[in-house]
Amino acid sequence: MKKQLYILLCFLLPLFTNAQNVGIGNPSPNEKLDVTGNINVTGTIKANGVDGNPNQVLMKNSIGNFSWGNIGDFKNVATFTDTLTANINWAVPANTTKIWVELWGGGGAGLDAGGGGGGYMSLLFDVVPAQTVQLTVGKGGKDAFIISGSLKYNQSGTGSRIDIVGTAFIANAGNGGATGTGFAFPQYSPGTGGTYFTFVSATLSPRGSFYCEAGQNGGGYKQTYEAVGTNQYFMDKMYGFGGAGAHTTYYIAEPAIETFSIIISPASTTQTGHSVSRAGIFPGGGGGGSAGFVNDARGGANGLILIHY
Repeated sequence: MKKQLYILLCFLLPLFTNAQNVGIGNPSPNEKLDVTGNINVTGTIKANGVDGNPNQVLMKNSIGNFSWGNIGDFKNVATFTDTLTANINWAVPANTTKIWVELWGGGGAGLDAGGGGGGYMSLLFDVVPAQTVQLTVGKGGKDAFIISGSLKYNQSGTGSRIDIVGTAFIANAGNGGATGTGFAFPQYSPGTGGTYFTFVSATLSPRGSFYCEAGQNGGGYKQTYEAVGTNQYFMDKMYGFGGAGAHTTYYIAEPAIETFSIIISPASTTQTGHSVSRAGIFPGGGGGGSAGFVNDARGGANGLILIHY
């Protein structure tokens, strides 16, 4: 009898020692619940009595306790490319307390020199659900347009704008390309570039820091001559490339190139080659320069607004 009691006590002693811990697949648990093996849960898991929302993950908070949270602040993006509608109203979605806004202004059209790329802004704002944010997407400049019955060229783009709590922030547009000058010697007329940003009102500041960047300048127009005989020249007209929209991968709009054979006496000029220009590259790229042939596309690219939330 004494021997049997001794054996029973030896068996129960480890259980008394770990009376506060429970082991599953583990005879010597070191925690309140110590599991050796896999866990399959049907249902949900709560952290300190709180269930998580969709797309949240379980993580440690600032005081070292488990809580449900978001890995990134922004999981969705609203894209705005409509340049025909001014003052688009966007309502802040439910459960959203901050937004990140990116704006590109429209690019300028090319002429002889290339058009400038549109400017860029990046801003953070604290918001509340159902708050209204007003947007206008910038337009790319046209390569030919009419003002008061007269045909004009190298139109500048328009800026992209966000209005929030009575304050507007604008990523300005790229300007139209310049006209080349002079024919007797090689000339360089720089294309006008994209611009930075504008605060229409100073009553509201972006949340924390913000970033802005100018659009790339358009390329200049130039002419070169090469003598190929006593009275004959080749003339190359090299139009300016369209500047890239700011904060893009910096693809540029290719310009047109024209080549002429010029005979001084008897005077004659023959075009021997012509390549077409390319319109501005989205978002906010300036158009490539050209002589304005029908199949050339010198217009600037439209702007863009992204809201991350």
